[in-house]
Amino acid sequence: MKKPLIILISLVIVAGLGVGAWVVFGKKAPKEPAAEQPVAYVDITAEGFSPQTLQVEKGTKVVWLNRDAAPHQVASDPYPDRSALPELFSKQPLAAEATYSFTFNKTGTWAYHDYLHPTMTAVIQVK
Repeated sequence: MKKPLIILISLVIVAGLGVGAWVVFGKKAPKEPAAEQPVAYVDITAEGFSPQTLQVEKGTKVVWLNRDAAPHQVASDPYPDRSALPELFSKQPLAAEATYSFTFNKTGTWAYHDYLHPTMTAVIQVK
């Protein structure tokens, strides 16, 4: 009777070790937290965009904030066709205190303007 009992206990121990190994080694390592996306800000006032020239790294989200009572609309140059970077366009004019954001995933120098006030211009340099 001792031999079957020893075999049964041995099987239980081996099975327990197998489950323990699965629990310890079968789990995936926790993922690293994603790096936060860099963000840069541009103010829109009655005088224009501030800063006039902004340098950012590729992947930076730029947020425009209308600090003027008049509406403004961010658009890529040239006026009026916006062909340099057509996706850079706030489809709706920005009311006072409204924001528009765009993530720059292409390197280059991107001139833009206020579509409602085309003489208001600025540049974003993406490295």
